[in-house]
Amino acid sequence: MNRDRAEKSSLALAAGYKLANYIHSRANVSSTAVIGDNCIIMDNVTVEPFVEIGDNVCLNSKVIVAHHSKIHENCWITPGTVIAGTCTIGGNCFLAVNSTLAHNITIRRGEFHRGPVP
Repeated sequence: MNRDRAEKSSLALAAGYKLANYIHSRANVSSTAVIGDNCIIMDNVTVEPFVEIGDNVCLNSKVIVAHHSKIHENCWITPGTVIAGTCTIGGNCFLAVNSTLAHNITIRRGEFHRGPVP
């Protein structure tokens, strides 16, 4: 899914389209967060201060991304996932429903995770 989204985004950009973000009106996104292009941030998502989110990232409902964390491009973060402070999620990752990442965890590029990561 992540690779398909990245490929379609690249094709659209190459054709001259500008890709927009969708941020739900009930999402809580800090004014200091940096959001890339073509991102989807659904309802009841919290993005805390100094978070960086790359291009083509989907944050599904009830995701929490804590302070100073970084999510690289083309990631899909599914409902209920909690990412504690100063975590790094490599590009093209998938975090399954209710995944929990403890403070200062790094997930390598292209990984699939489910459940808690201490």
